[in-house]
Amino acid sequence: LDLVRSAGIGTANLVGFVRENDIYQGAAVPGAKVLLDATTSAFTDANGYYVFDHVAIGTHTIKTSKSGYASQTTTKDVVSSSGTHWKSIALH
Repeated sequence: LDLVRSAGIGTANLVGFVRENDIYQGAAVPGAKVLLDATTSAFTDANGYYVFDHVAIGTHTIKTSKSGYASQTTTKDVVSSSGTHWKSIALH
């Protein structure tokens, strides 16, 4: 599996925004921790944007947290290795 991930075979990019209350119109939440499958983490940038490269095809659990907000846990199905898969998250 590590060889597959490092070579980028059968993997895709997973990206999204973390926003307050509404994924489309809410304010960006910079510095939020986004945890993928309880093993890999990223932090949102000033625009609330996060990126995971070389994500394996399958169903993934995403937990998002930031002080002052309730943590959110959701899933995302990555169904193909082509393109970029989006999952934006609202924190309340």
